[in-house]
Amino acid sequence: MVVTSKLTFRRAGQKRLTVNEFAPPTPGESVLITKNGAIAARRSAGGAWRLLDSVNAGDAAPSVAEVVEVGDSDGSLHGGGVRIGSVDYSLTDGALSRYARDGELLSSVALPMDPLIAAMQQSGPAAVSRFEHFSHHLKQTQPVAYDERRNRIIAWAWSLPGWVMAVGLDGAIEWVTVPTIECCNFVCLLPQEDVVVHLSGCGNRVTFISGDGATQGVRKFEASPTSIYPDCEGGVVVTFVGGGMAGFDALGTQKWTLDCPQVERAIVDAGVIYAVVSPGPGRLEASAFELEHIS
Repeated sequence: MVVTSKLTFRRAGQKRLTVNEFAPPTPGESVLITKNGAIAARRSAGGAWRLLDSVNAGDAAPSVAEVVEVGDSDGSLHGGGVRIGSVDYSLTDGALSRYARDGELLSSVALPMDPLIAAMQQSGPAAVSRFEHFSHHLKQTQPVAYDERRNRIIAWAWSLPGWVMAVGLDGAIEWVTVPTIECCNFVCLLPQEDVVVHLSGCGNRVTFISGDGATQGVRKFEASPTSIYPDCEGGVVVTFVGGGMAGFDALGTQKWTLDCPQVERAIVDAGVIYAVVSPGPGRLEASAFELEHIS
């Protein structure tokens, strides 16, 4: 194991709990364990460190004894898609494909392009021009998420123009919308509120889309938003280039703002934001912020 950086987990009104981040030898979940055997923090592959209540943050900061690597028993998803039940769904080269867990192709349905083209035309000439120029991007694997509330897939283009599409598990397109013609796009689902939240880093905006595909709120920013996370209270947390976070409800109304160093990773649980921030070059610090104390 190689120590890569030191992380400081902090809770409001309590002492800091300092642990070391290790680089595990293989991808998977990492668990930080103290010398007394308590699990101090947990991180999924590519996710944020999450401080666990099994460590008393009021005690002296414990030393880390080991890192436990937990593999994914289900294996990785085929083509970077999404797993629904026992089937993996992937959107590549304009087709929605279904795979068994062992990688066997079960079916593949070509998506009709007419709804996508119509959405571009409705968005305007600039969207049409960029769509035609970057049409080869459709051959790439598109990011997807499972909308459990409506039992469908939400797909979107990371590159430009930034479209969002609702697709049935049978490959039927329910709707397409174009929140931005810029790139660096991400989506966060709020299933209980039946809302799709779209973030465009280069478009400097976050768009709140109803489950039926209608835009119900748009927030534009001077600083580029970088990431978006559900806040487990029916809204989202948005982070920005250069630092800072802000919270919004499902309609896009701002609930709070917070000045802090640039956030690298974050997770929200039970009213607490656990954020790994970068206070300076080569430095990482993880802090916990209680939402009820932020305005």
